[in-house]
Amino acid sequence: GRVQAWNRSAEEMFGYSQAEALGRPMAALIIPPESRAEHELGMARYLAGSEPVSLNHPNEIVAMHRDGRRFAATLTGTVLPGDGAPLFLGAIRDISLQREVEKARDKIEAQFRSLVEHLPVVVFIDAADAHFTPLYVSAQIEALLGYTPAEWLADPDLWVKRLHPDDKAFVLREAMA
Repeated sequence: GRVQAWNRSAEEMFGYSQAEALGRPMAALIIPPESRAEHELGMARYLAGSEPVSLNHPNEIVAMHRDGRRFAATLTGTVLPGDGAPLFLGAIRDISLQREVEKARDKIEAQFRSLVEHLPVVVFIDAADAHFTPLYVSAQIEALLGYTPAEWLADPDLWVKRLHPDDKAFVLREAMA
């Protein structure tokens, strides 16, 4: 569990120089104190052969900078081949900006949904594909046409089926133009 290599990206991400990190327990450098016992227990179980460790794919963790700031990260670990005690290679990626963007997106999406669900019209969003596949339809569709949003989204051709026969040719011609 001691750091044997520490690159420039690790220096920038965690705030420790290579000289400061080498030989120190990895958990003490990057894992918040409140999570260290769980981490060390999991490693002990892995080393005893009683518990698998999730390796070779990204695992989301809370990492800690030298100044104590916590941030979201992914850790992809692998065991290096060789004899003796296992050597772990960890690749860590800071995803805190990604998480902030996702939170902002979720907030905007909630505001959008609130707005369109209170408008006295049907709001319809479709894909820019050959079938105009419906991606979103507001709840007002049920009052207007008698279909729930789920029914409307389940049948990509329902909007075509609901066109008035006198308008169908014109609408389809314009839609495909």
